[in-house]
Amino acid sequence: MIAPTPDPDTGNVGGSQINGRFELEMQCIRVDMWSDSIPFALKSLKRWVAWRVLPPKKAGDKFGKRPVNPHSGKPASTTNEATWGTFDEAVARMQ
Repeated sequence: MIAPTPDPDTGNVGGSQINGRFELEMQCIRVDMWSDSIPFALKSLKRWVAWRVLPPKKAGDKFGKRPVNPHSGKPASTTNEATWGTFDEAVARMQ
C-alpha cells in the first residue's frame, strides 16, 4: 500500500481539525489495484510525479493535491522536466 506523501514541514498528509483531533480523511492507495491498467508506453516515460494532499482551505472545500518531485520530495513543476521522474520513482516516493 502507498499513502500520500507527508508535507516535509508539518508532517501532515491532509485532514481536518475536528474537536481538537486531527482526522485523516484520505485513504491509502493500493498501487497493485491500478498500476496494471496503465499502459507500458505511459509507464516507460519519465513524466511522473508523486503527490501530496493539501487540506481544504475552508470548511466544505475539497482536498487539493500538490505535485511532488519524486527525487527530492519538494514541489514538482508541471512545466519543468527536471522535477519529474519514472513511474517507479514516483511510486517509491509515495510509499
